[in-house]
Amino acid sequence: MNTRIEVTDMSGNMSEELTRAQLDRQDVVDSAIYRLVNELVPVHGTPLTWGINWISELREAIADVIKEVTGVPDGERPAFDMAFYPSIGEPEREPPINTELFTRVRDHILREELAYNQASFGGRAPRSACGFAACIGGTAAYLAGRVTLDQLMDHEGNPLAINISREAQHALGLSKDEADIVFTPHPAADWPPPFAGEWEAVTAQYRACYASANPDAQQQLLAAAQARIAARYIDWIIENDRVH
Repeated sequence: MNTRIEVTDMSGNMSEELTRAQLDRQDVVDSAIYRLVNELVPVHGTPLTWGINWISELREAIADVIKEVTGVPDGERPAFDMAFYPSIGEPEREPPINTELFTRVRDHILREELAYNQASFGGRAPRSACGFAACIGGTAAYLAGRVTLDQLMDHEGNPLAINISREAQHALGLSKDEADIVFTPHPAADWPPPFAGEWEAVTAQYRACYASANPDAQQQLLAAAQARIAARYIDWIIENDRVH
């Protein structure tokens, strides 16, 4: 016998913007998934990097399982989805891409190559002059004033604090799908050519040289090479007004 869940749409009606409570609900769900996965990882001491792409995939799978196990009727599934993880249908993109902010992000990445880390929305990086390292999204959120330096540097240790991905998405004028591509921790898989191939090539080159006498120097060379690829990708976005 299936258990029924009483589902209530958190907003009552679809609106153009989510409420504060709905945005908080998104953060609660994403952060719960992040914590759960890290508790289940068999290797202790190295938590997985926050990644909205893999969190989104797990979120959708969890929602589907809950609906099947609890017997949510087909007609009630849209309301369940809205209550489980509030969202609104987004157009491909209404506002234009924020080329001014993209330009500032590019300039920062090129000026502070050791402050660029596409695998993380933010974290401490003592070797960088600014003290942090972040992906395109984290850098954009900080430069746009959407997050403080403390929030950026403490993001990995406190994922409940703020949704940096969402702040960066809105600051750059991107749709959710576009932001997932630009902020991905896996450029070799998600960025368009030639940037995906370039990223894969420099990463492979770094791994081949990692066993050298000075792996720290190799890591810095890799960061610089990846920063230059990211800068070229940003130039392409600005020129073409699209991300792929």
